[in-house]
Amino acid sequence: TMSDNELDNYGSIQTTIRAPGGPALHTYVQEPLDDQFPALALVVVHQCTGLGGCAMTAGDISRSCCSRGFLTISFDMRGAGSSSGCSSLGPWPLLSGCAEVHDVVAIAEWVNREYNRRVWLVGVSAGASVAMSALDQSQCIVGFIGIAPVLGILPTVLFGQHTMRLLLSAKPKLIVLGSCDCLTSSACFGLVYALMRSPKAYHIQPCAGHFDIEVGRYGPMHAELISKFVSDGASTNNLKPGFLLHGLCVLGPFCMAVGLVLWILHLRSHDASQW
Repeated sequence: TMSDNELDNYGSIQTTIRAPGGPALHTYVQEPLDDQFPALALVVVHQCTGLGGCAMTAGDISRSCCSRGFLTISFDMRGAGSSSGCSSLGPWPLLSGCAEVHDVVAIAEWVNREYNRRVWLVGVSAGASVAMSALDQSQCIVGFIGIAPVLGILPTVLFGQHTMRLLLSAKPKLIVLGSCDCLTSSACFGLVYALMRSPKAYHIQPCAGHFDIEVGRYGPMHAELISKFVSDGASTNNLKPGFLLHGLCVLGPFCMAVGLVLWILHLRSHDASQW
């Protein structure tokens, strides 16, 4: 259901989406002046709630995408910003972000019903991990954009179960990463990208760190990359192919072992919850 609409200072329509049996999700709808993609909508999934993430922290990306001609929807996940409920995006291995996956699916399906558009998920940092798990949980979701996703060794302890779902998905995927990302090295990304199913593409921004690429002046760059990728699958793929082989050789055995253990533990905890 939807509450009364109101406009904020950025021209967004603010509303509340109530998922069946879930929390009330405070949502921002940004309608472009020149709609360049009438069959598509972007749902932006914000950064880690436990570190202050909410729809406003991904606002630069949302506004840039709207300016580029996309209908853009952002929202506060449960426990963030003005939404109700409790967040699971915190330091709890094998639990981090699992509840929020339902929020993403609920928003995507609401957008599909309300606007009759297919949905691309744009996940930012830890929000990208949540979006990975939501990718194949609804037919209205047709693709994934990951901006500064957390794919390194240590973040795998928290978000490994989400990464595994991305690897298995056959839907189109674009990864945008800084070359100086402190949470995802080139070797780690090379491994994940090599294991990822096609169609896929990436852009590595030189001299940009993890927290640089999320905000500010990179917003228009993200919007342009997303525009090209959703239109014709184009991206820069601007690193030499050898870095993929490097990632496989250096981190392959270790990360595959860690991922397998996490996946088994996740399945066991899921099975136990059925009882």
